[in-house]
Order: sequence, then C-alpha cells, then structure tokens
Amino acid sequence: MPSPRSGPNRREMLAALGATALGSTAGCTNALSRFAWSSPDSVSLTIATVPANVDTAATQMARQLETNLEAAGIDASYEPQSEGSLLRTVLMEQDFDLFIARHPGVSDPDELRGLLHTTFSEEAGWQNPFGFNEPAVDDLLETQKTQTGDERMGTVTDLQTQLLERQPFTVLAYPDQLSVASTDLNLERTPGGLIGAHDYLRLGAANPDVDRLRVGHLGGSITRNRNPLAVAHHSRTDMLGLLYEPLVKRVDGEYLPWLAASVDWVDDAEEMTVRVSLRDDLRWHDGERLDATDAEFTYQFLQDTAMGNESTPIPAPRFRSESSAVTSTSTPSNYDIELSFGDATRDVAIRSLTVPLLPRHIWIERTGLVREYMTRALVWDNESAIGCGPYRFENANVGNRLLLSRNGDHFLFDGRDLDERYDQFAGDGAFEEILFDITEQSLLLISGVGDDSIDISSSPIQPEHAAGAESADGVELLSGDKGEFYMLGFNTRRHPMGNYQFRSAVARLIDRQYSVDEIMYGHADPSDTPLLRTDYLADEFAWGEGGNLGPFPGENGEVDQKRARDVFRDAGFRYSDGGNLVTRN
Repeated sequence: MPSPRSGPNRREMLAALGATALGSTAGCTNALSRFAWSSPDSVSLTIATVPANVDTAATQMARQLETNLEAAGIDASYEPQSEGSLLRTVLMEQDFDLFIARHPGVSDPDELRGLLHTTFSEEAGWQNPFGFNEPAVDDLLETQKTQTGDERMGTVTDLQTQLLERQPFTVLAYPDQLSVASTDLNLERTPGGLIGAHDYLRLGAANPDVDRLRVGHLGGSITRNRNPLAVAHHSRTDMLGLLYEPLVKRVDGEYLPWLAASVDWVDDAEEMTVRVSLRDDLRWHDGERLDATDAEFTYQFLQDTAMGNESTPIPAPRFRSESSAVTSTSTPSNYDIELSFGDATRDVAIRSLTVPLLPRHIWIERTGLVREYMTRALVWDNESAIGCGPYRFENANVGNRLLLSRNGDHFLFDGRDLDERYDQFAGDGAFEEILFDITEQSLLLISGVGDDSIDISSSPIQPEHAAGAESADGVELLSGDKGEFYMLGFNTRRHPMGNYQFRSAVARLIDRQYSVDEIMYGHADPSDTPLLRTDYLADEFAWGEGGNLGPFPGENGEVDQKRARDVFRDAGFRYSDGGNLVTRN
C-alpha cells in the first residue's frame, strides 16, 4: 500500500477547516442582523430504509437514529420501503431527507468521483444522489485520477479529511456476506459463497457431477427485470454477470482479460490509450457475431443512451465513473478497439474495461425518449436478456423462479485452448442449468438448504439467523466479503441537510460499535470511511474508540439527551424554549 505523505494529520486538518469556517463569518454583522429577523423553524426529518424482513440491521439502525434524533430535539420518523422502491426514491427521484441502505462498495478511490463529483449531481443512480456540491472535493477527485503512488495517496488522504468534515454521507459498518450452502457441495473454491458472477463458474468447475444448481434468492426483481442499466433492480445483485460480460474481469483484486484476447497500452499516444483485441468467434446469445462495433457502442451508449439524438446527453445510471473516464473510442478493425482516457492513470483507466458489453443491434432500438431525460433503454425490462455470458436466459416465472442454461458457445466451454488462469472457472465442468428459486424470508434460505430444495443461497441471510444456520443439519454457513457498506445518506438539497455542521452532528447519532456487536451479532466491521476495502486507507483513519467523527454521545445505542444536544449546540445550533432544535431556512 502506498505510504501517506507527510503533513498535518486528520485532526489538524479538521481543526483548520473549522477555524476557516468560523473565520469566514467575521465582518458579517449586517447579514446576521437581517438573518435574525426571520423566525426559526423546528426540524422534521424522515429516514427511508428497507423493512425488517429485507434487512434487520438497516431497519434497527434507522430506528436507533429515529429515537436519537428525537432525543436531540428533532422530529423524526422511520419510513420502511421495499428495496426497489427505496432505490427508486433515492437514486432516481432523489426524493428523500435521509436514507440508510447498503452501498455496493468502493474498491478504488476513483469510484468516489462518480459518487460525489458535482458534475453528476443531477444524474440518476449512485451518481451523487446527495446533491453534494463542494469545489474543493471536486478538485481532489479530479487530481487523484491523474496520480499514482505516494502522490495519489496524499491526495486521497486529503479527500478523506474533507469527506469527514463535510459528510455528504456517512459510513456505518461493513457487513459480512453471510450465506448458506449444502454440505454436499464442494465449496473449496468458493469458501465465501457466491460473491461475484465468477463464483458460479468456480462452483461449477468444482462440482462437475451437479447438472442443475438450485439457488435460493431473496426478492423477485430478477424474474421481472434483467436490464443491466436498471439501478433500482440490480444495484447489488451479481446474477446479470452470468448473462453480460466485460472486456476485462476483476477477480480477487486482479484484472483478467475476459472477452479481450489482449490488452495493450499505447506508450506513444498523446493521452492514456489502450488497445483491446477481442477473442476469436465471440457471439451473442442470439447467434449474432460480437465485434468491436458492439464494444464501441457500449461506451458511447453508457455516456448517452440517446446516442446524440437529444440536445443533452442522457447517461446510463450505472457504470458512470467507469464510462465517464473514457474520452474517445475508435475501431481500427472489426476485432480491435482503442479507448483513450485523457490524463487518467492506467489504474483508473483499466476500471473502464470492466463494464458489461451490450449488443448494438438490440440496444440501438432503445434510444428514443419515453419522457424528458428518460430513454426507453432505462425503463426496459429486457426480459430476453441477450448477452454473451456463460449462461443464457431460458425462462422465468415472475415472482417465483428464473432458469438459466449453459452457453456452449462461450469461450470457456467451446474447447479452445486457454491458459491456466482460466482453469478455476471451467477446468473440470460447469452446471448445465442454474435455477434461481425466489423467496422473501432469510429463514427459508436456511430451511431450503436443510430440506434439499436448494443447494446454495445467492442472497445474504440475516445475521441473527447465522447461529441457527451453523447448527442446522446439512447446512454450511459461509462468510465472505463483498465490500458493501451500510450508508447514512443526506439529501443536501434540503434544509437543514445543506449545512455540513448539521450532517456531521447527525452522523454521530448512530452507535456503530453497538450496531455491529448487538444488531449484526459481530458479523460486520464498524467504520466511518468508504475506503476501508481499498489500499488507500491511511493509518490515521483506522477505526478506533470514538471513530473519526467523535464519540457516540451515549451508550448501547441510546444517546444521553444532554450530550446529544451539546453535539448540536457545539455545531452552532439552538433550541427553542420547548426543547426543539430550531434552524432558519
């Protein structure tokens, strides 16, 4: 891991930022005088999250926050929604005050550019749903993608300091991916369960005698919608990775050529450029040949799903940080594509090669508008799901089941010579079929494995059910790291969330250590940084007593009323005679 550069530490930086903020108010007597004429208002907030049967930890942390906000003099209510509804409300409509949800995770600092840069604040998806607007953060996000080594580490450390100060969102914990599998399966290659799409391949190669893999899955979205751009349906599921595949796949932290036969960086180009040659005889599931025009179309389409037919681009709500790094594309031949990335480094550029390719002959028909700033591609269910992956869509029964069948034309299965890196995915065999059996309850995943109606779960079980899974006959509890984290997000477009001092105070009202120990039964890591699963977490941001934001103002998840209110008073807020926190909008 790169070493952090020398300079002021986090606490010194936060102190300097605070002093700057206080100093900026000097000489503003007239403005404050005018401000004083307006009547203060009490604060009322709604916390959106999923219901308990979907995620008990998210629900209980939302309730904890609701109770602690009330103790701090803030009217608060908890609003459970289905996961799809929550993601639509937050990521598409941006109609929320606060939300608690699982974020897919951050594996590289450049992913924060898509999550936080002002450029993306009006877009849908995980592109700055907070409406965060901070030029200093934008500058750091732009700078880090041009740097490597200690230089980048220094910039990312400064970025983390800014985020701890400004708090557009706050990280709560990194949960373990708990799943269950039959003890009859050979799990040697997948000890953490089905973390990514490639784990289905590993599991198949390790179990050549199993023709059909029966997978228990929570929620029926995959039986209704198979659109890889539909962020409200597929923000966290990896099933579509069996149908759609990239030029390069990230496996265990390494980048492995996938649909690409070779990846060559062009040393004499004016900007960072890569030339990718496709494997021979690649085909889409409908038999059409896959070539460089499909690859070029994919990058253009992700940047503008209207393909230039509207006055303003309409980007896809997924894969935005990857696609936005691409500045130009060209196709020197039918099976070669060149992509340029401006002044981005190779570490940033290669992430762009991990987006799933889309067949041009199908998606070009979905560029028309269904309403303003919304193309057909973004609302299409894509039921047939024509991709090029190792499995193809066979059939589905909405709300009940989804069946995929092995794609014998896939490069892993068609008998071509591959080097030893690919043996783990198809060396000994593959499942002929993968059946996803839909349920709505975590406990049913455990009982399904126990009674031999399913072989393994793709969805996580609730942490309170882990002990029961461990003791169940014929059931093996699997624990993996998917990189996801629980996030408390703020809509900075709304008052008073536009005030970073308010956001920072609210961020302290969830007891992270208690939540991990008691709500998640120890199956998580407490944290307040989005960089925990990267190589760019400076030692000063490691989790310790009180975290990086300050100690929780209470014990065992319950705030002390006076201490909680002192957090807000110290941040510059006042209380009415009735004990309500008041602000001026």
